[in-house]
Amino acid sequence: MITTKVNAQGNITTSILEPIWEVPDTIIPIDATDIISSAETSSTILSEVSKSLPDSALMADYSNRLAEVIGIIDTIYIELEGYDQEDVGYRLHQNYKNQLTLLQSSIKSLKNDLDKKSKELSGQWDKTDFIARNWTLTLETGEPEPLSESLRTRSESILAEVLEEREIINTLGNELLAMADQLLTASQELEKLITQMLATEEMVRRNHLRKTHPAIWESDTLRGEAISPVKVYQSTVTAYKDGLNGFYSVYKYWVYLHLGILLFLLTVSFIIRRKLNKWTLDTDDERIAKFLKIFKRPVAVSFTLAIFLSFLLYPNAPGVFRDMSSILIIIPLLVVAMQVLPKKTHIYLFSITALFIFEKLVETVKYGNYPLPGFLLLLVLVATTAYVIWFIIRRGRKYKNAAKRNIRWMDISLWLALIILLAALVAHILGYVAFGFYLFKGVIISIMAGLLISVSVNIIDGFFTLIIMGKSSQVHGLVYEYGDKLVNRIIRVVKLVAVIYWLGIVLKRFLIYNEVIGWLEDIFQSQWKVNETTFSLKGIILFGLIIFLAIWLARFIRLLMEKELFPRIKFGRGVPGIISLIVRYTIITIGFILSLSVLGVDMTKLTILIGALGVGIGFGLQDLINNLISGFILIFERPIQVGDTVQFGEREGKVKEIGIRSSIIKTYDGSEVIVPNGKLISEELINLTLSDPILRVEINVGTEYGSDPQEIIDILVMQAKLHPDVIPNPETFAIFFGYGDFALNFRLYAYTLEVNSRLRIRSELNLAIFQAFKEANIKIPFPIQDLNVNILDKKETEK
Repeated sequence: MITTKVNAQGNITTSILEPIWEVPDTIIPIDATDIISSAETSSTILSEVSKSLPDSALMADYSNRLAEVIGIIDTIYIELEGYDQEDVGYRLHQNYKNQLTLLQSSIKSLKNDLDKKSKELSGQWDKTDFIARNWTLTLETGEPEPLSESLRTRSESILAEVLEEREIINTLGNELLAMADQLLTASQELEKLITQMLATEEMVRRNHLRKTHPAIWESDTLRGEAISPVKVYQSTVTAYKDGLNGFYSVYKYWVYLHLGILLFLLTVSFIIRRKLNKWTLDTDDERIAKFLKIFKRPVAVSFTLAIFLSFLLYPNAPGVFRDMSSILIIIPLLVVAMQVLPKKTHIYLFSITALFIFEKLVETVKYGNYPLPGFLLLLVLVATTAYVIWFIIRRGRKYKNAAKRNIRWMDISLWLALIILLAALVAHILGYVAFGFYLFKGVIISIMAGLLISVSVNIIDGFFTLIIMGKSSQVHGLVYEYGDKLVNRIIRVVKLVAVIYWLGIVLKRFLIYNEVIGWLEDIFQSQWKVNETTFSLKGIILFGLIIFLAIWLARFIRLLMEKELFPRIKFGRGVPGIISLIVRYTIITIGFILSLSVLGVDMTKLTILIGALGVGIGFGLQDLINNLISGFILIFERPIQVGDTVQFGEREGKVKEIGIRSSIIKTYDGSEVIVPNGKLISEELINLTLSDPILRVEINVGTEYGSDPQEIIDILVMQAKLHPDVIPNPETFAIFFGYGDFALNFRLYAYTLEVNSRLRIRSELNLAIFQAFKEANIKIPFPIQDLNVNILDKKETEK
């Protein structure tokens, strides 16, 4: 970017040292000798300024966006004037509310663009204004000597260009300011509408409890007011058109991204199906069988996930968009659900889908604010309630002869649905048709939302199952050893999130979401004091959650490093263990500090308290402190490491874990010995694999006198070399150890890398040596002792 400066002679020069415009405090006329160069520089600056100005297309875009916002607000005002606020239905109210929420985003985006461009224009105006004044002063003074005719002409030409550019900037700035003013007015009108909608929201809730029709015994006709299908169609099309236009104006870039996601899901689903056709899988496994059925329908799977994402990505979308998404997802959802659910449940699946479609058709009359078709609703309510009663009776007979029947979620859900449907039916009979339909659609939409979420969770489970079945399990040790456990835990979290999301949908359907959330917030934010520390239920829950997540994360990262990082990178002896231990305890420590902070504990006071208790802890817990310090010595000095074979006292085994306070040694008999770290440091410890993994095996043997010592040595060395676990380097050798009381003593020295199999190797060598001695007719003596007994006569004994 070119930066303009003025030197001491008043010359306009360019520089690229600083990316800002510097306006001098004083304006100095340009020297006559520098008129030409300053004119060229001014032209360059004007060219750069002109390029940075918003073009007509951009200004038109701003104007169109502003006109669209104002038009939508005016349209909503006009439409709302045509309705009696007492008669505004839930769907109509939600549609307007979501449109206003989208308008808030549009206004905020447009305001940011206008502010940014206005700021840029202000800077450009400062530039041109300075240059204009500089050239004006130069022409007015003509000092230190009068300008020649050519120089004056050149100066006037440049000044005219600058003034023209400044006027253009001024005009654009005024247009932007006018747009900003109109946008401010529109924003204020929008705030009024939102306030009106919030007031109407409570009115809508009350309308559900308002008697909208006469009771059945009071009505002259059961059919009620006739509704023109043409008018319903026209009002629905208009509502869809306005809602979708408002949605597209705000989310048009997201729509393109969403289409890209759909194409990606289609590609991945077809690739998965092709791979599954090539693999040989255990179809007896219920999980794999379900997974195979799901991905036999790649198009349905892709559309189900893509449309389900629309509910997550556009929470404030107009009601018409959500209605359209709900209708579009019916077919792919049915196709996938039929693969997931048993065949005997398909009839129930079709029934609930038909009721859902009926609910959506009835909802269309609310876009025109027409009365609900009471008679038709009554028929559907009676049929649905009777169907649920029949289903419960049939289910009860099925389990009648069972010795013990566990209460299932299905039973609870059925009885709850029946109670709500009976309430809806009674309300409808009494004339509270809106309330009855409100309960009816709450049940239907809750069931369909649960079905959609359940199917989506099954698809996600299938994706993770594919990961652990694919090549990644062969490449990644973590996936190979812990794939099933990881998937199960991930799916548990996904199911928990899915249940919470479903509960949110149910609460919103029954218009009690805000009340329940407010009630929960009041409970979680309730506080009480203990001395000077304030605690809350929210803090306690977050305290436990952070501790749990810190421990879980520490374990996961430890496994990740041990199975993925350490095998691929060459570290020094013991370094992986140190890294793993430090990272693990660092994560836990950070989590503990964060949890205390969330709990409400004053960290300053806690530090003082820890310092005050330090002296007492040092005296009262000397052994514990000693073990902790010894643990750090073991970690950093590394006399032993995990996997080393050690001898400690009379015990011998393999180091399984080195902790901060104590370490675990697994002996050869399978028991695990917990040894305080202080003893490992202060007492004698033999590390058989400290410098290298080579272990020496010693075998002592004795032969009878008269044996050939050289022959014995040859046999010992030969049998050792024949053993597959004995390594050639260092070389095996045997020595004639000496003369015993009854045998010639020999000692065999053999070396092996199988540290944990030392006892087995020694036993196998002893057996081989014994067999070789037997074949060579070499005898192994056993101790012989002579006992001489002198018998004294009785007289000598008495003496």
